Amino acid sequence: MANQMPSLGLWRYLQDPSAQSRNVGYNIRAIPRGLQVIFGLNCHCSQHAQNAPRSTTSGDGGSSAVEQGRSSYGAQSLEGVWKLVNFMDGQSTSTPVESFKQFPKGFLFSISPPGSKAPDPPLQRKFRGTGAITNELADTPCASLGVAGLLGELNRVLGTCYELEEDISALLRGYVKDGSMDFGRAYGELRRGWFCDVGNLKSRLESGKRQDEEIRQKAIDRKRGLIVNPRIPPRRVWDLYSNRVLPFWVLLSTDVPRNLWAVSHAWVELKQRLLVKTRINCSDWPVPIPDDVDLEQVRVELLNLGAEYVWLDVLCLRQKIRGDGESESPLSAQETRLEQLREEEWKLDVPTIGHVYRCKPSQVVITYFSGLGRPFSVCNTTLEEPRAWLNRVWTMQETTPNWLLGGLTLQPFDDRDQTISDVLSKFHTRMCGLLSSLSSEIPDILALVTYLLSRKGTHDIDFIGALGYLLKCPAIPIYDEDQSVEDAWDLLLQQLHPKHLTDLLVMYPDAGQGEQRKWRPSWRQLKEFCPPRTLPVSYSQRDLLQCIPQISSSRGPAYSNYAYVIPQCFLVNMSEGQVAMHVPIGRLGAKGRPSENFRVEPLGHRYDSFEGYSAVGVADLEYWVLGKILERGDSEMTFEKVAVFRIQDPRERERLWHLNPGYSDTKISYV
Repeated sequence: MANQMPSLGLWRYLQDPSAQSRNVGYNIRAIPRGLQVIFGLNCHCSQHAQNAPRSTTSGDGGSSAVEQGRSSYGAQSLEGVWKLVNFMDGQSTSTPVESFKQFPKGFLFSISPPGSKAPDPPLQRKFRGTGAITNELADTPCASLGVAGLLGELNRVLGTCYELEEDISALLRGYVKDGSMDFGRAYGELRRGWFCDVGNLKSRLESGKRQDEEIRQKAIDRKRGLIVNPRIPPRRVWDLYSNRVLPFWVLLSTDVPRNLWAVSHAWVELKQRLLVKTRINCSDWPVPIPDDVDLEQVRVELLNLGAEYVWLDVLCLRQKIRGDGESESPLSAQETRLEQLREEEWKLDVPTIGHVYRCKPSQVVITYFSGLGRPFSVCNTTLEEPRAWLNRVWTMQETTPNWLLGGLTLQPFDDRDQTISDVLSKFHTRMCGLLSSLSSEIPDILALVTYLLSRKGTHDIDFIGALGYLLKCPAIPIYDEDQSVEDAWDLLLQQLHPKHLTDLLVMYPDAGQGEQRKWRPSWRQLKEFCPPRTLPVSYSQRDLLQCIPQISSSRGPAYSNYAYVIPQCFLVNMSEGQVAMHVPIGRLGAKGRPSENFRVEPLGHRYDSFEGYSAVGVADLEYWVLGKILERGDSEMTFEKVAVFRIQDPRERERLWHLNPGYSDTKISYV
């Protein structure tokens, strides 16, 4: 996957074999052993990777990422970033400026973050190249430039020689007349289509805006409270060249293009956070960032890595007008309007965040594990801190094997710390386990729930949104902080893959809570106890539970499958702690009926003896749901789950099949 990564700027230069052979004035230090451990580049950590949780399969012969030997994830990306860090730290006078020329004839700008002290990460200190403009130029009002001046600056920046013809004049006139428009915004909107039929660019932008609005309107089914198009591009992007947050439609695309990267980062503690107003997002909302980081540092680093457009949540996802812990005085009318707008946007934007990170295998993600823009470091508390990247629920859908390490320095670890080696190995193991759990085409629902619940989230509803996206559901619940988590869970269940529904029926050992929810666990039950993974099982097509909408019923949808039913049985405790299913053989109701015992394995923590129950068998009679038949027809039954057990011995299953004390292919509807 790493070799599919875009090659821009210094990244391109350092990957060019001919450039490598030239004297470029810098020395490449060896990659520190700690980084090798994290990325799985030595044999020491491959042993740890073998113990990582693995995705289960459903008889398809697939295997997990760890089983396929992908413990050295992101190796090529680490090598490239490490070369860049070494190069930029050298401050060489022979910097290959030509490799920065995204626009070969464009003006060469030099960009550095403010302040007298250079940031620790070398990639954050300076960028020199074409395309990316200074903040001074970006802040220039278009009205002060006039139409001719605006065209002149665009020609200078992009290296073009356009003349002031009528179609271009009409295009630029709108930016000059808009008193709120600065050069950064105009440059950001126009650049993507500047080299292709510029005379028609205005209509292309207008058409893109209409199409984008239509896509977002159709993405939500408000009547059902569902997002019916979870694979939707983000609403906004950060254009690093113009240093402006722009609507997605300026990219002239309906899906995430190859030059739009994503940024993932840990959120620092409130006391270490600042809310800053910035012209980058037109001061539409205060941007929460670490108190020791400037956004220009982040911009410079991303430019040096080769990014042009990125999605960064603090800039591209509308934030709260007031940060957590700020004054609780009533909101002004303007603040109230902005908060209502944020809540409306979040209904769609928050649950679909994952798409910009996982839209394609080659998508590039820059990850700041220590906080946005902060130097990368790992210490003993890295894996335990509640706000650590590895401990947050939303970062699960931001996980990809194709990531670049943000904030990298030449000495990311304290070599004097004798305990750091174990922490680094655990870091690698957890990353491998996470990637493995996400790698399956049909992910393991219980493994994902276990991973999610091991992390922290601000609201319970956060877990439902993240789970729905990671399970690749065709529709997911909208994000509503006021909605109960059980209602959101009920909505998500209706969108789950039939295998996931069947896993909840036969792998969760206890009956669900609620009158019409016995067949599956409530979210509260999953929080209290969730099996760590789904056991290997091969369902037949008729075993799979189907969700059937019931328009005329107040009970909600029906869940049913076709299975083998034993109408009468009970469980008995045998010697040496074994449990058997006692099944009467012969005519129902007859006195003195013979019976047979079949050894079973209860899946619950404790198992009481049940009498007078029925049992539903799936997966070639290996997994069974014990319960009650509430209603019975000629070929259909309504069933209430009580417990779950397993007949593991294939000889016992064979004996049961030949005795045939039940009914095959019976339609079962579960309450």
